[in-house]
Amino acid sequence: MSESTPRVVAIHYSLTNSDGDLIDSTRQDAPLQYLEDAQDIIPELEEAIKSHVKGDKIKISVDPEHGYGRREDALVQEVSFAAFPDVEQLEAGMQFHMYTESGPRVVRIADVRGDVVLIDANHPLAGEILTFEIEIMDVRAATAEEREQGLSSRFVERIGGGR
Repeated sequence: MSESTPRVVAIHYSLTNSDGDLIDSTRQDAPLQYLEDAQDIIPELEEAIKSHVKGDKIKISVDPEHGYGRREDALVQEVSFAAFPDVEQLEAGMQFHMYTESGPRVVRIADVRGDVVLIDANHPLAGEILTFEIEIMDVRAATAEEREQGLSSRFVERIGGGR
């Protein structure tokens, strides 16, 4: 495999947050596959994996600045229940696509207090130190089709796109 040819890498991983709580894992499912250099995963995670081969096990922690950013208080706002005209009931944890001054964003309902809704547009993992325990299950050269598409087809099936 030439160093200029992107690889499709299949990994099993367990992801924990700053408190050690399990956030996600592929251990009970098929491995996650991604195409190198396609910006499918956190860049620091991909960089740490690049020098490894099938069978290697690694553990890497990613700081918020290199993961999903720091939490920004400005992204937490109170809005009127009227901002959700097609929704009869709102509950904490619900997610919506909203159009903001900076473009479309996914917002999470943080709290509902009568007619006031507290929304949070921070990524759910913003501010977290992310720790990945990884086992590299397979490494192979990407096909021409995969290089053209920019994603491995199994990656698209598992999570529907990049970070």
